[in-house]
Amino acid sequence: MSGSMKRKKISKKKKYYGFLIDNYVASLALLLVVALFVDANIGFYMMYAFILAPIVSLLLAFVARKYIKVHIEVDEDYYTKGEVCTYRVVLKNSLFLPTPPVMVTFHKESGISNKHDKVFMFAMPFGKRVVTCDVPLDTAGPYEVGIDSLAVCDYLGIFRFRHKSDKDCLSRVYVIPDIKNISAHDDMILSSVSAAEAEDDAEDTVTSSVMNFRGLPGYDTREYVPGDPVKRINWKLSARKGSLYVRLDDEVSSKTLGVILDPVFYSDGIDTENYPLIRPEDVLAKIREEAMETYLGVIRTLLMLSYTVNAYYYNGHGYEELKVTDEKTLEELRISLASVYFYGSDILERVSRCPRDLLEKNSDSALVVSTAYSDPSLTNHYAGYTPKVYDASVSVADNYYDYSRSRLSKPTKRQVIISKLLPYILPFVLSCTLSFAVFAVYDVPVLSGWGFLEVMVVAAMLFYAGFVKKHKAIGTLTTIIMVVAVLFFYFSVMSRDYLSYQQWFMSGGDAVDNNSTYLLTIVLVFTSFFALVTYYFTNVLYRLSLLALTSLIPIILYAKVGRDIEFRYVVIIALCNILSLVINNRKVLHTDRYVKDIRFGLVSFGIFFLGTLALVEALPKNKETKYYYVFENLFLGGNFDIILPDDYTEMNERSGNADNFNEYSNRRLYNYYIDSEFPADQVYFKRQTFDYYDFDNDDWYRNEEYNSQYVTASEYSDNVQYINPHNLARVIYNINMTNPKALTNYKKMVTFAQNYKGGGSSYRIYVQATNFPSVAFLSTAATIYIDDSDAYVTPSGVFRTLNGAQNAYNYYTVKVYDEINAKKNMISLGGCDMSAEESLAFFEDMRACLSDNQKFGIAVLNQYIDMTKNAIEYRDMVADNTDDIPQRVKDLALEITRTCKYDYEKAQALEDYFFENGFKYDLKYKAPDDSVEYFLFEGKTGTCSDYASAYVLMARACGLIVRYVEGFAPSGQGLGNERVIKTTDAHAYPEVFIPGLGFTVYEPTIASEYNGRRKSGLNVDFRFGFVLFRWLGFFAAVIIVSGIAIAVVWPYAKEVMFMLGIKNKEKDIARMYVRLNRSSAWLIKKPQSLTVDQYTKELLEKTAIDISTMSKVVSDVAYRDMKASAKDLHMCKSIYKSSRRRLNKIRLKNRFTKKKKRL
Repeated sequence: MSGSMKRKKISKKKKYYGFLIDNYVASLALLLVVALFVDANIGFYMMYAFILAPIVSLLLAFVARKYIKVHIEVDEDYYTKGEVCTYRVVLKNSLFLPTPPVMVTFHKESGISNKHDKVFMFAMPFGKRVVTCDVPLDTAGPYEVGIDSLAVCDYLGIFRFRHKSDKDCLSRVYVIPDIKNISAHDDMILSSVSAAEAEDDAEDTVTSSVMNFRGLPGYDTREYVPGDPVKRINWKLSARKGSLYVRLDDEVSSKTLGVILDPVFYSDGIDTENYPLIRPEDVLAKIREEAMETYLGVIRTLLMLSYTVNAYYYNGHGYEELKVTDEKTLEELRISLASVYFYGSDILERVSRCPRDLLEKNSDSALVVSTAYSDPSLTNHYAGYTPKVYDASVSVADNYYDYSRSRLSKPTKRQVIISKLLPYILPFVLSCTLSFAVFAVYDVPVLSGWGFLEVMVVAAMLFYAGFVKKHKAIGTLTTIIMVVAVLFFYFSVMSRDYLSYQQWFMSGGDAVDNNSTYLLTIVLVFTSFFALVTYYFTNVLYRLSLLALTSLIPIILYAKVGRDIEFRYVVIIALCNILSLVINNRKVLHTDRYVKDIRFGLVSFGIFFLGTLALVEALPKNKETKYYYVFENLFLGGNFDIILPDDYTEMNERSGNADNFNEYSNRRLYNYYIDSEFPADQVYFKRQTFDYYDFDNDDWYRNEEYNSQYVTASEYSDNVQYINPHNLARVIYNINMTNPKALTNYKKMVTFAQNYKGGGSSYRIYVQATNFPSVAFLSTAATIYIDDSDAYVTPSGVFRTLNGAQNAYNYYTVKVYDEINAKKNMISLGGCDMSAEESLAFFEDMRACLSDNQKFGIAVLNQYIDMTKNAIEYRDMVADNTDDIPQRVKDLALEITRTCKYDYEKAQALEDYFFENGFKYDLKYKAPDDSVEYFLFEGKTGTCSDYASAYVLMARACGLIVRYVEGFAPSGQGLGNERVIKTTDAHAYPEVFIPGLGFTVYEPTIASEYNGRRKSGLNVDFRFGFVLFRWLGFFAAVIIVSGIAIAVVWPYAKEVMFMLGIKNKEKDIARMYVRLNRSSAWLIKKPQSLTVDQYTKELLEKTAIDISTMSKVVSDVAYRDMKASAKDLHMCKSIYKSSRRRLNKIRLKNRFTKKKKRL
C-alpha cells in the first residue's frame, strides 16, 4: 500500500473515532447534567447505560468470537467468460448467544467486481448463516474469490477486532479466455505465412525472408531422401552443392509456425488514464486478457490456413510447448491458459522471455509473440530473432469497453421502498414519542384525535424535510412562509390571552376540552420542531449530543410543571437515541451505506442492551438530584408560584394518605445547612402528629385539646434542653460516687453511667424556606436551642407560627445531637432496660438523693421526669382507641414480641417484622381495601403511611407508647453541608417512647432511605428493579405479536389482493403463471430460467402437481398469439389456486421435517 493510501486510511479512521468521541462525551455530559440537576433516577440510569454500553458490548463480542467459524463454498473451478461465480459464505455459531455483527471483507482483485465490498453477517444461537455472493467473471485468467478479512464488531458496532480466518476462506477460480477473431488478411498473419511459403530457390531468398518477414532462420530446401518426388528437386542448387536438394512443398515441408505468449508484464508503464472507457482497476486485467485472446486468435487463424502451430507459454515453472493441430488441441490450450499468470520484472532473474531451448529444438518457419506490454527490453531477449510482436496494451486502448454497464441486479420494488423509507423511520418514532411525552404533561391521551393529529403532523413534516432536501430553493422559500405562519398563529394566541396561556402552559394544563387552541399551538410548535430537528440530526448532520439535548425537552417540561416523568416515554426516547448512534456509526464507517441486513443489527443491539440494562439495574444508583435547586433557579425561576394544598400550611384534623406522598416531584420547600463536619445520617422534620386511628375511614385524626396546648420557643427550650444520654449518665455517675447505696437497686443504670462514652455529635441546623410561604418544622431528638421569637411548640414536639404563614426566605435555627448513635450506645449499655413506670420511679429516686445546691442534676432529672410523665399521660389518653385495635392485629403484635422483655426490644422486633416478611413499598399501588388488616395480612404493599399506621397500632397493642407522625425525611443530598427539603421527601413514620431516651424514630418502611440504622447514609438503591424490564417486555411483546401477526397474515393478504386484481383477461394468465413460478423458487433452482415445458416437468416430478393444461394455454397465449376462451381463463384460475395451496402445504411440511431432523 502506498504512503498516500495509508495516510488516507488513517485519516478516515481518525475522523470516524473523532466523530464518535465527540458525540459520546457530549452525550455523557448531558446525561450527567440531567442526573445532577433534573432527575437523578433517569439521568443515572441512562448515564450508567452509556458508560457500560461499550464495555458490555465489547466483552460479549470478545467471548462470542471464539465460537465463530467462517468458510466459503464454491461449486465449480472453471468458468467461461461472462458466467457468474456463485459462492457461499457460511458463518457457524456454536454459542448459546447470537453472534455479534461479523464484518466480512470480500476479496478484491483486478478484473472481477463484487456487488458489495463488505457485508455484515449474523447467526442465531447454535445456528448458521449463509450469504450467497455472485461475482460476474468478465475477464479471463486465474482469480481468487472469497474473504480477505473478518472483523468481529461489538454489538453496538463501535469497536471491531480482527478474527482469525479459516484457511478455506479463499478459493481459486479460472476463467477460460475467448478466442479473438483475427482475419487471415491481418498483416501479422500475412507476414508469417509469407515467411513460411517462400518459393525462391536463391540463397538470398532465405535472408530476405528473415529480414522482411521477421521469420526464424531456416531452409526452404533440404537434401534428397529416397521417396521424395522428383519434381521437387532443385537442380540448380543441387549442381552448385554437388548433392541432390528438394524444395519444401505442402507434402514435405513442416509448415510449422511458433506462437509465444510473453509471461512478463511491465504494469508500471501503463497509465490507466489512457483507458477512459475501462474501470481503472480493470485496465491491467483487460490488457492481460487481450494478450491471451490474441494469442489464441492467431493460433486458430493459422490452423484455418492449414498450418501446424507450436504454442509456447509459461506455466509458472517453465515454458511448455503444445503442438496445436486441430480444434481439440486448441481447446486444451484454451483451458490451460485459464491458469496462466503474468509476472513482473522480478521473474527475469530466473526466466528468459524467449524460450530459446524449445525454439532451437523446433524448426518454426515464423514466430509471433503476443505480449501484454511491448517494452523496449523485449528485443534484447529475442536477439538473433525478429518476431512479429503483438502489443495488447495498444489494442485495448483502441477497443471500446464501457464499464458503466453494471451487471448488478436491479433492486426490487420492495427494496427501493425500504431504502427510501429507512431514513425516516427513526426520526418518525422519536418525534412521535417526544410529542406524546409533551402531550402527557397536559393529560392528552395517545389514542385520541389529538394523538392522530400529532402523527399526521410528524409525517407531513418528515415528508416536507425530504422535499426540502431535494428541492432546496423552493424548500427554503416554503420554509420561510411556513415559519412565519406558525409564529403568527402562536403570537396571536399569546397576545390575545397571554396570561391565561402562560398559566395553562406552566401548570400542566386545565381541562383539555376547553383549551383546544392551546393544544393546537403545542402541535404546531413542538411537534413540527421535533420532526424537523430529529430528521436533520439523524440524516443530514448527525449529532447525537444535539439530538439528546432535543430529547430532554419533555423531561424539562415535566420538571417545570411538577409532574412525575412517565417511564415509558423515557425508555423509547433512550432506545431511539442509542439506536441512532448504532446506525450512524456503521453508516459513517462503511462507505456511507447502511448495514445490509439491518434486522440482524437490531437483534444484536437488543442483546447488548438487555445485558447492559441488567448491569445498570443491579448497580447501586443515586436516586436524588444533588443540585436540583440549581436547575430550579435556572428553569423554574426560584420562588415559583405553585398551588400547595392547605395541609402544608395549616394544622390538619386528619392525616394524609398515599396521595400526599407522591403528588409532587422535586419541588424544593426548604434549604437547611448543618455546621458539623460529620452530621447525622438522617434528620427528621415533623409537620404534624396524630393521636387516634379511625378504623371506619382508615386514617388518623388529632386530639384537639391535646394539640391546642402551646408553649413558646424559649419555654420549650427550657423544658428539654438537658434531655440527652450524656447529661443523664453524668448525673447518675455523680450520685453513685457520693451515695453508692442509693443506686443499689439500679445496677444496670450505674453500669451505663460508668461506660457511656457519648452517643453523637451536637450540631446546628439552619433552615430557610424557599419556594412557598414557610411554616416552621421541628427536627426530632432533643432540641437545646431555638432562635425564633414567633415559634410556638405543641406537646408532641411540633412548633409552628400562630399568626399564619411566615414570609418566604425566613429561616430558623435548632441545635440537635445525633439521636441514632445515642440510641444504639445507650441501649447496648442497658440504660433502657426498664419500663416507663420503672424509669419514672428511678428518676424520682435519684432526685431525692440530690441536695438543693446540685442544681444541674435536679434540672436534668426534672426534665426527664416531666418527659416520662407526659408520655404516660399520652398513653392513657389514647388507651380507648387502643382497645379498638382488631384482634388479629393484636395477636400478630403479641406473637412478634413474645420473647421481648423491654420496650426497645419490642420496638425493634416490630420494625424487623416488615423487613423479614415480604413487604413491598410502592407509591403507585392502589389497595382494594385501605384497612391495616388488609395491609398486614394480604396486600403487604403500600406507602410509608401504611407502614407507619400498621406499626403504631401493633406497638400500642404491645403496650408501647407510640405516636403517628407526618413530616419530612430529607435524603441528605446536597453541596457540602447544604441540604434540600423537597416535596418528594414527605414521609410518615412512628415515634416510640423509649425510657431514658424519649420519643425515638423507628423506621418500618421497606427500602427506606430514612433509616440510618439500616443504611450508611448513602442515598443509593441496591434493589434489582424491574420497571425498565416491564416496559421493555411490554414493547417487546407488542412488537413480537405484531410481527407474528404480520408474518402469518401478510402472505394470505397479498394472495387475496392478487386474486382480486385478476380481471379474467388473457394477460392475467401469464401473471398467474409467473407468480406460481416464483413461489416455487424454494424448491426448484432458478425456475424463471426454465421454459414452460421444462418447468411443468420439474414441478410434476418434485411435487406431483400437474399444471400441463395451464402450461398449454400459457404457451398458446404467450408464444402463438392465440386467444384464450372464458373456459380457459376459469380453468387456469382454478389450477393456480389449487397449485398454490398444494405448494404451501408441502413447504410447511418440509419445515417441520427439517426441525425434527435437527432435534
